[in-house]
Amino acid sequence: MINGYTNMDIPHYGTRKVNRRKNIDLLPLLTLLLITVLIQSKPLIAKDIPIEKIMNFKHFSVNDGLSHSDVIDIVQDKQGFIWLSTDYGLNRYDGYTSKVYSNSKETPNLLSSNRIKSSYIDSSGHLWLGTDKGLDLFNPLDGTFEKINFNGSEHMVKVIYEDSEHHLWIGTNKGLFRQNRDHKTFDRYQNPLPEAEKLASAYITSVIEDDKGRLWIGTNKHGVYRFSTDKKQLAHYQHESDNRAGISANNINSIYETSQHEIWIATNDGLNKYDDEHDSFVRFIHDPNDTTSLSANMNYCLFEDSLGVLWVGTGHGLSKFEPNTNTFTRFYHDPTNVKSLSNNIILSIYEDKYGFLWIGTAGGGANIFDRVPQAFAGYQSVGNDNNLSQKYTVSIYEDNAGTLWLSGDGELTGLNRETSQYINYKHNPLIKTSLGKGRIYAIHEDPNNQLWMGSFFSGLSHMDRESGQFNYYRPDEKLNDGLTFKTVVSIHEYKNEVDDVVLWLGTETGLWQFNTETKRFNHFPIGEKANYTFSIVNDGEERLWVSTYNEGFFHVNKKDGSFTQYHHDDNDMNSLSSDIVIAIIPAANDHLWIATTEGLDHFDTKTKRFSHYNIHNGLPNNNIYSILLDDDKNIWVSTNKGLSRLDVTSNQFENFDVDDGLQSNEFNLSSSHKTKNGELYFGGINGFNAFFPDQLLEHKIKPDIVITDFSLFNESVSISTAEKQSPLTNTIEATKDITLTHLDYVFSIDFAAIHFGDPMQNQYMYQLEGFDNNWIKSNAKLRHATYTNLPSGDYIFRVKGSNKDNIWSDSSSVINIKILPAPWFTWWAFLLYIIVIGSILGIFFYRRYQHYLFKLKIAEKIKISEERLSMALWGSGDQFWDLNIASGEVNRINVLDGFATPEHITLENINELVDNVHQDDQAALLALIKNSVDGKTDIFEFAYRLKNINQQWIWVMNKGRVVSRDNNGKTLRMAGVLINVHELYETQSQLKLLNQNLEDKVEQRTKELQESIDVLKDTQQKLVQSEKMAALGDLVAGFAHEVNTPLGICVTILSLQLDTLKNLKEQYSTGELTAEDIEVYMNKSDEQLLVAQRNTNRAATLIKSFKQVAVDQSHGVVTNIDMKDYIEMVISSNSPKIKQAKIRVNLIIPDNLKFKTYPGAWAQIVTNLIDNSIAHAFTDISREAEITIEVERNKHIELIYTDNGAGMPEEVSTRVFEPFYTTKRGQGGTGLGMHIVYNLVTQKLKGTIDCTSRPNEGVSFIIECDEL
Repeated sequence: MINGYTNMDIPHYGTRKVNRRKNIDLLPLLTLLLITVLIQSKPLIAKDIPIEKIMNFKHFSVNDGLSHSDVIDIVQDKQGFIWLSTDYGLNRYDGYTSKVYSNSKETPNLLSSNRIKSSYIDSSGHLWLGTDKGLDLFNPLDGTFEKINFNGSEHMVKVIYEDSEHHLWIGTNKGLFRQNRDHKTFDRYQNPLPEAEKLASAYITSVIEDDKGRLWIGTNKHGVYRFSTDKKQLAHYQHESDNRAGISANNINSIYETSQHEIWIATNDGLNKYDDEHDSFVRFIHDPNDTTSLSANMNYCLFEDSLGVLWVGTGHGLSKFEPNTNTFTRFYHDPTNVKSLSNNIILSIYEDKYGFLWIGTAGGGANIFDRVPQAFAGYQSVGNDNNLSQKYTVSIYEDNAGTLWLSGDGELTGLNRETSQYINYKHNPLIKTSLGKGRIYAIHEDPNNQLWMGSFFSGLSHMDRESGQFNYYRPDEKLNDGLTFKTVVSIHEYKNEVDDVVLWLGTETGLWQFNTETKRFNHFPIGEKANYTFSIVNDGEERLWVSTYNEGFFHVNKKDGSFTQYHHDDNDMNSLSSDIVIAIIPAANDHLWIATTEGLDHFDTKTKRFSHYNIHNGLPNNNIYSILLDDDKNIWVSTNKGLSRLDVTSNQFENFDVDDGLQSNEFNLSSSHKTKNGELYFGGINGFNAFFPDQLLEHKIKPDIVITDFSLFNESVSISTAEKQSPLTNTIEATKDITLTHLDYVFSIDFAAIHFGDPMQNQYMYQLEGFDNNWIKSNAKLRHATYTNLPSGDYIFRVKGSNKDNIWSDSSSVINIKILPAPWFTWWAFLLYIIVIGSILGIFFYRRYQHYLFKLKIAEKIKISEERLSMALWGSGDQFWDLNIASGEVNRINVLDGFATPEHITLENINELVDNVHQDDQAALLALIKNSVDGKTDIFEFAYRLKNINQQWIWVMNKGRVVSRDNNGKTLRMAGVLINVHELYETQSQLKLLNQNLEDKVEQRTKELQESIDVLKDTQQKLVQSEKMAALGDLVAGFAHEVNTPLGICVTILSLQLDTLKNLKEQYSTGELTAEDIEVYMNKSDEQLLVAQRNTNRAATLIKSFKQVAVDQSHGVVTNIDMKDYIEMVISSNSPKIKQAKIRVNLIIPDNLKFKTYPGAWAQIVTNLIDNSIAHAFTDISREAEITIEVERNKHIELIYTDNGAGMPEEVSTRVFEPFYTTKRGQGGTGLGMHIVYNLVTQKLKGTIDCTSRPNEGVSFIIECDEL
């Protein structure tokens, strides 16, 4: 320690210090500290320690839509999409949203597996995926993946690589494969050299082709293979513990060739650089004592960026290789810094075409680093006493010597940027001359190089640079009418008449003057409520402008103390935006820029007019903290949401945020300063930023513009399928033309400008040609265009975008949209309209003309009609009558001959009309006339007998109707005809008599026919019974023959036994019987009796079966039967004829198939079916006869009877169940056997029976019925 100052060396960038706790006796330490504080009044000075620069990573994690936090691989396609392969699915990222491709319930077979191990974009732009279960090829047209087969086996694909001849090499856990010429199949790569024996089945982790055409193959256990593709040369590099020039490990994770044609190999135990000249390796190993060594020995991936920088992803951080020194710069995850790496395990590294570096981690998702240098240099505390110890920067000031003064909360730092020396001053409550407590809001150096500070609570203070001590000044309340202040937030100087330096002070009690020579204060009142004074500035005209917290701002006349106030008026849109004015800065031509809490104002001091700039004009936030004017006269403002530059020429804002390198989006009040060389400083809550506005760099690479979605009625449209039709036949990214109907009247198009600098600051313009007259501006929050109710026609949708630095895409993305007209708006519809309208007009004029002609001819037609009516009536002999009820007048035409009719009829003499009507008909006729007159009916028709002049009764028919009525419904006029129908009625009477005779004859014939039918039915029943008895006779005959055989055997055996016993008795009586004779007898008896027993059992079984079948057929009783046992019994009963016909019977009936039914019906059915097969199917003796009976229970009981006999043609099979139908007519066939089966199935069992057969293919009967 020299003169109370501490000298320290500069540590290397990235050095990490570890503080270790020790057990220390605190009492001596505290005593020493107290003594040091009491005797020391000078600050600590540190030399050559720079303030650390901020390195920012943006993060893309599961919270942002990533499907899994392990990012295994990263690639970019031609459209600009970033594809991130994870341990659970593939992600396509456009800077805003992530589209996930994975197997799910909706897409169970989209990928061969969700665990993706590698990805690759080949020279044709195809995306290949390697998973733990195989290789997939992406189809961009429909968004699906094709599974590539490895000869039917499943492989984990670790690496995919395309060589210079455009062959794909696939490294798997089961060896190396190369793509065939068909580009869809792969063959295992076999190298004939003996050194490559292990390569055939090795776990391949990396494949590259170097500039010499050699292929480098990395494995996970066997080191590295290098060979030429002609298979003539092979080198194998393995780890040798005693060879320092060999490879460091056999577990290879990555092989990479740089632009300088250097081969680098990452292993599980260090990094290796290949020396081609000496065929050896240079190792780079992690050294815990060397901060410039590799950050870890576990190396996962390698990548060289476009600037030629080699990056190494390790198991503990990211390492950047420094080729000049063969050292590494390390980057780690810092839990206290949200912009550091998200995780220290680096799995993948990739640089996109816009220059952004992508870092994939295990557990931390992806990190994005902007390769363009940060626009703003950011500085912050490193958290120790040897640097800027507080992040919170309140005030910034550059003195005449170029020293930068920074203030925090109770802290002041002086930084010499040329020598990297700084001085820290901190408040010490035990030393009165130490830095005062509270935040320092204002720092100012007067012409005498005296440094003045204004702070919260400590007021105005002066620092002695030699001693480092501070003196404090405050007005005496007694001398200033009780006024004083504790806070100074702004300082401005001027010289008075005697050339004394006077300071203007902005305080919480208003504006004050302080004479630095006399040390006297003078209160300068402005306004009635102007308390906090924030900013004090002089313009070029030596006018003083003062901003306040609650009273707007003032123009002060320094000579006479007069002032003019400008404030906000709610009723005046041209007034100040807010009465809280933070800062004022003069500009050229009598203009002021004013920072308020409601935006930025521009004030013309001549016209006294305000112009307003706020979030509606492009500001990110209205709360402005400070304002600076750069050398190009552009305005810079710090806000609560970043930093903004107003281009005064274009009147446009450009906004910057933390992604541009800002210490934070939030800045501090009045914390800004412009240095003499034009560098701008802005302080905030996390340090400060310094920059030269003319040196700000931009992202020059233009973005890619893509269409990302198409929606109808706010629902995303999927590709058209057979199940669900849609306007899209391909994915929207691959679609150039869309056809919509009139029903698709609300559609939206989503788009994205792919550039990852700050996607939310990208700008857009779109236009629907044919509808929009001009380009429509949009921003990143509104990345879609919606159109409704467009007229039919052809449109072209165009969209273009810019990156954050307003660099626009070269061309726009285009989709042709065709909207079909509604059916009623098509050309053929309009043609139809013309035809219809023309037809209507034609018909109208034609009708008018016809009407005109009709009028000309109507009279003639009426005349002709009357003549024709008279002639018709005369010809028909009918009488026409017309009765006027009111007048009683009757007009008659063609009066019937031989009848006397009245000439005048009224309702009073109506009875005269019916005098000549038959008495039996009078009442009905009068009632009908009365109903017509009273309005109960309009039409009447009545036949009655009318007496002629010869006193004969003649039948007449009177047909009439009411012609008109009055308002009350009474009849006024009636008309009708009177017809002579006497001959007709006479003819009808004769026909009626004739019909009666005919009905009697039909009844007699019907009775005779019914008797014949009854006889036929009785005959049929007798025939059926005869058929049954014939069948029973055959059954009995067969049964007798079948029983006769076993019984005959039994009789024979009994006869032998009797003879043998007789001989034994004789031998016994003569004494010749021996033990050997008895033994022979016993043996023969056993054999003979066993034979007899078997045959008697056989006879008993046959008798039982016959008895059961006979009983079942004779008794129609529902019984619960075991179908298998019963069918076997029926077959047994029919066994004689079955044997005789040499038929093999197959029964396919499950055990315990029991159900309630009529057993006898089943016996008769099976017997008749067997008889039918014997009679008709097996006439060809050369055929091996076979019958199969299969019974099963599903919903019903189903019996399937089949034989392999001669079959029958269709004309026979369709009539097989008809009674008396037989193909054996005259050969003993009756045609009733199958008819009996049909009746038993359909009537007795309530079931169905079907027959199917073809010639020479046998026959099949299927019987279905339910349990009874």
